[in-house]
Amino acid sequence: RNRRDIERYLEGIASGKSFPLLTVTSGYHFHRIAAEDEQTLDEIETILKEKGYLADLMPYEDDLS
Repeated sequence: RNRRDIERYLEGIASGKSFPLLTVTSGYHFHRIAAEDEQTLDEIETILKEKGYLADLMPYEDDLS
């Protein structure tokens, strides 16, 4: 939520008390992207695909909204 939270999180990782999300989720997790219009969402999707950040949706994820 803020810089202090980030500092605490990074301190926890450095001390071994916390783990990066990537480790906890075996490399798979998702974020919901929102934008003011469909064109912006399409642009974001294109860039994320180019960078290899998008995974194919699982059948049960198709209905998430």
